[in-house]
Amino acid sequence: MTDSYLVADLLNSVFDFSSFGELAIGHLNTTIFSVTASDDDSVTAIWAHQQSPTGDSTVEALELYHLADVNTLNGEFSSDNFAYLVDNDFYPISSEDILVPLGQVIT
Repeated sequence: MTDSYLVADLLNSVFDFSSFGELAIGHLNTTIFSVTASDDDSVTAIWAHQQSPTGDSTVEALELYHLADVNTLNGEFSSDNFAYLVDNDFYPISSEDILVPLGQVIT
């Protein structure tokens, strides 16, 4: 899950990036993926793929950025796996929570 070459191979074998069409490929710059190992569903890796040139329809290892590993609960990756920290206390994120844009401070 943390080897960019293996993740690139996996993503290229599962998704057909050329199926988005030339217009979409030219505009999609970054895509976020979550990858959970089939033999260990307790951790999910979060990856970002940054497209190189316009018309690029593949995922290369050098275009991938490993953002985080998330401990999954009950073998399923969902919003239940995330929480936010306020005054040294963790609060679970629910579907009712409003997402805060990056850089904005929660008071």
